[in-house]
Amino acid sequence: MPANKNYLIEILIKKMGIESLMSNSIDNVIKMLFDSFPNISTSDLENIKNNYTIEKYKERIIPIFDKNFNEEEVRELMRFYGSSVGQKIVNSDFSVDIHNINKKIASEIEQEFSTINVRNKKSS
Repeated sequence: MPANKNYLIEILIKKMGIESLMSNSIDNVIKMLFDSFPNISTSDLENIKNNYTIEKYKERIIPIFDKNFNEEEVRELMRFYGSSVGQKIVNSDFSVDIHNINKKIASEIEQEFSTINVRNKKSS
């Protein structure tokens, strides 16, 4: 993928509010799970947070945009999200793919909390 298209997609993700939404979602999942797993230390929590940054999320989501939209379409989405191209987001597998990544990330975070919780419980 051309670097320029990658840059445009990053701007689009911000304009669409996806970056902010995912950042809040990751924070909420981590907080909820941290409260549910008493054997997770604060250093374990920091390691988990470092594994699920918004930058790592974008590494997963940018290829979905790249697969579904060419550079000119990305530009159109940036200019006018409510256009017919904007509807492509709503009516394609694109939205489903993003939803599935969000679910997968939440599941991965939960598994990491569980693994660390069990490990720390055994060492107590």
